[in-house]
Amino acid sequence: MSVRHLKRTLALLGTAAVLPPLAAAAPQAADDFKALRLSSDNLAGARAVVALGRNLPAVAKYYGKTTAQLRRLLLNDKTLKVARNGRLFYEEEAAQVPRRASADDAILTGALLPLDQTFALHSRPEAKRYIILNFQGSTITGTYWNTYLRRSSFVATPFNLDGNASTFSDAERIAIQQIWQRVAEDYAPFDVDVTTDISIARTAPAGSYATAVITRQADFFSSAPGVAFVSTFGNNIYEPAFVAYDTLYKNAKYIAEAVSHEIGHRLGLDHDGTTSTAYYAGHGSAPMKWAPIMGNSYTANVSQFSKGEYRSANNTQDDYAIMSRYLPLRADSAGDTAAEAAAFPASIANGQASGSVNGTIERQGEVDLHAIAAAAGTLTAAVTPSALGPNADLTLALVNDAGTVIASNPPGSTLNASITATIPRAGTYYLRVGATGFGANPSTGFSDYGSRGLYRLTASYPAAAQTLPVAAITATPAMGVAPLTVSFTGRGTGGSGRITGYAWTLGNGTSASTASPRVTYTAAGTYTAQLKVTDSAGFSGAVTKQVVVGEAFTASTLTIQRTVNPDGSFLAAVNVNNFASLAGTRLVPTTVYGTWSGAVQGTSKSSGFTRSGTNLYSPTTRNANACFTFTLDRIDTTGGKMWFTPSPRSVTACPQQAAR
Repeated sequence: MSVRHLKRTLALLGTAAVLPPLAAAAPQAADDFKALRLSSDNLAGARAVVALGRNLPAVAKYYGKTTAQLRRLLLNDKTLKVARNGRLFYEEEAAQVPRRASADDAILTGALLPLDQTFALHSRPEAKRYIILNFQGSTITGTYWNTYLRRSSFVATPFNLDGNASTFSDAERIAIQQIWQRVAEDYAPFDVDVTTDISIARTAPAGSYATAVITRQADFFSSAPGVAFVSTFGNNIYEPAFVAYDTLYKNAKYIAEAVSHEIGHRLGLDHDGTTSTAYYAGHGSAPMKWAPIMGNSYTANVSQFSKGEYRSANNTQDDYAIMSRYLPLRADSAGDTAAEAAAFPASIANGQASGSVNGTIERQGEVDLHAIAAAAGTLTAAVTPSALGPNADLTLALVNDAGTVIASNPPGSTLNASITATIPRAGTYYLRVGATGFGANPSTGFSDYGSRGLYRLTASYPAAAQTLPVAAITATPAMGVAPLTVSFTGRGTGGSGRITGYAWTLGNGTSASTASPRVTYTAAGTYTAQLKVTDSAGFSGAVTKQVVVGEAFTASTLTIQRTVNPDGSFLAAVNVNNFASLAGTRLVPTTVYGTWSGAVQGTSKSSGFTRSGTNLYSPTTRNANACFTFTLDRIDTTGGKMWFTPSPRSVTACPQQAAR
């Protein structure tokens, strides 16, 4: 079937839809899919199953499915297609959206950056992975789209709402910023930079980005609102995904939902539908009407990534687990224990402390603690999600230093939360931010699975005359091999009184109450020691410290191999290794020392053990008959102990001779 005769739209909801875990376990710049040569493109249903034939198991395995699962998907989902090279994509039905957005779904006003920065927006500039939103157009060459469309080159024209393609109006720049904000919120839990800076594609390392081009539908398919190949993040051959703004009524919310959906496909996600429809349009009523991003979320107030917990779901794919193969989650913005709490940044005027801080809920069930030093009186605090397309249904509580909840916000029919509480006495308190689901019935509510995203916490409370002490830990040594004896020293500084109490939990089930405890870790692992210091005014501060304990082994292997350099000189390489029992064991820094004798003399030192051991290299010689002997002198670890007792301690390599 030729492209111009396609009757259906190619995946606005993505080229990854209804499939379970897909593709390789890690992102790669080069395509590791074994291309096929099928009879035609756009194969579906029984024709696709027949055309794949004996290749069906291999294609299913590539996409993380069994043969039976892929056969069932092809036979039951009319939107799932197979390209000529065997790759899966979705040729979707036209987007089912109203011609005019309701007030709830209209473009919302959010904080805008200067309009001249519209094409240099970055949600997380420090990140090393990128989701690039291209509104400026692109000439497409050298991709599988060119093969699929049988065009060596084609142009995706720029985003254009007003019919004037020569410039971007203020209205267009505002819409672009609002689309960017919404997509950035959807991917906020990940350590990824959602950006409108298209130059990133020229400078970013291979395998580190995926692009969505927001253009006209006529530029890539006859009637498709969007299209993307499945599990192709970081794979330039399948760049980019396309989203057709003109089939989405030029509505910023609709376009943003489509972009997040298509990028989800590139990250390995399938469509969220039901047993009777390919795209689930959600349930509930405003302001908590919910739908999955990988379904039909255009008119939902709350759209989230899902694992199919709603009724009659046809896809129980764990979206966050799948996407995490390509994008790691962010580090926690604030800890969930007192020792890992973040200090709330407040300013004080006339005895009243007030301030605000931004944070992120990255994981299901996570809470963030923000520490305050408060006097007796009234506290007010509120937490709000992103202004546009928020994903997190937030909770807020005030907790005292003993962990007792003083006040909390009961679940309600809004995503924000607020509290007013009476602080009984001066001391250290914590504002605890979390996220929850809404309702208990899966046909009207949602769980806390996808309730993740950005938040802003504001608070006002009577300032304590005292300041919080700052806790610190010194651990000597902080790394070594088991059994490892560690001497801890705790201290508190910056408070308004002297430190009167030390409360330790040392990570191995023991505790202590002195300033300088000593503990022996008998098993390998990573231990987290926590210290809370309390001053004479009753205020506290806490901190954590990790101790890494490696395994102590009693044997090692030495292997030696003689080799020839390109310049004709000879040398030998020795590998020191015995990691057969290292599964799951933390490696500690180790340095190997040895001496070369025979045809060459000298010493060698190597550090940086991996699970394949470490290598040491001899000096070179021009003697083709040279024998090399290496003697292992010692192996030191951070703890100053020998990690191995090698046997043998010396190995020799001669011409035409195996190591001995």
